[in-house]
Amino acid sequence: MNCYVVKNKPCPCDCDGNGQLLYISCSSCNCILLMCDEIGNIFDNLMSPLNSKEHLVIWRSSKQVCPQCKEVLLSNFVPATESLLKKIGMEESNYEVADENVFKSFIKLRSV
Repeated sequence: MNCYVVKNKPCPCDCDGNGQLLYISCSSCNCILLMCDEIGNIFDNLMSPLNSKEHLVIWRSSKQVCPQCKEVLLSNFVPATESLLKKIGMEESNYEVADENVFKSFIKLRSV
């Protein structure tokens, strides 16, 4: 399974730009969020500029759910597929295939 990350934009969270932003999606409603692969912070607004922490959602709580459908726990989100990214109008110049380490980080952070 391929995972996709934001292309050419550093993560603006507490990772100090060391993380990559992974596109993740809700299995129920296909809501897409961004997750830092370094520390697990989640951004809830894909259309906002990624230069501040104003759209940051911390999902350390096991009770936080999808901001759209309010049904699926954020910890149960999965990597977004390329077809889903295209479906929401994301241009290929905005994402790229992540390396294997990003997927490993995603799995590790989900289990925290």
